[in-house]
Amino acid sequence: MNAVGLTQSSEEFVLVNIVEEIVREKVREAVRETGGCPCRKCELNACALALNALAPKYVTTERGRLLARVGLMNPDYLMKVSIEVAKALKVVRERPLH
Repeated sequence: MNAVGLTQSSEEFVLVNIVEEIVREKVREAVRETGGCPCRKCELNACALALNALAPKYVTTERGRLLARVGLMNPDYLMKVSIEVAKALKVVRERPLH
């Protein structure tokens, strides 16, 4: 037991923004489908733009990651993410940084 009386598990703690994982997946998917620039710089620029428009959702465990992903997979939220990704990709296409 630790100092506050909770049993320590062997689970490793991390700090992960689940929204970032979802946005990265959506950006890659959109680039494949629309023929956008697949370079790493454009991908990261699009991710940064989309993420700046979305609220983060941080977790610290793998269990938290799974639960949060399930919670964020509702159609309304996924539509919001898709809209922000589309806007970000439009900006990157119009003003690529390379």
